[in-house]
Amino acid sequence: LIVISCYEGTLNISTDGCSPRRCQPSQSITVRLGEDSVSASPLNIIASGGQEVRLCRNLNPIFRNTYIMYCNFGEVTVDTRECVTQPRPKFTHALASAEHYAYALAIIFAF
Repeated sequence: LIVISCYEGTLNISTDGCSPRRCQPSQSITVRLGEDSVSASPLNIIASGGQEVRLCRNLNPIFRNTYIMYCNFGEVTVDTRECVTQPRPKFTHALASAEHYAYALAIIFAF
């Protein structure tokens, strides 16, 4: 709130009630991580100058660690430098058998 007043011919302006704009959960930003571009939004209201730590896998399931969502004067930005791809297990016959067995169990329990 900006208050403008005049006292004996002198104009006075007060910005005491002003604060930087916050970032709302309704705001979104497009983030590219790996081959995917996805929309990301704050989970909660973030004050200007604040941040929210999020899981990289929420942007792209093959990534791990966390990324940071920042709010600067109502503008959402992200830092995904800590996001790294998850190591994939080496394919072996035992792994293939385990995956086949898990798939068979999933089918059995689905019925």
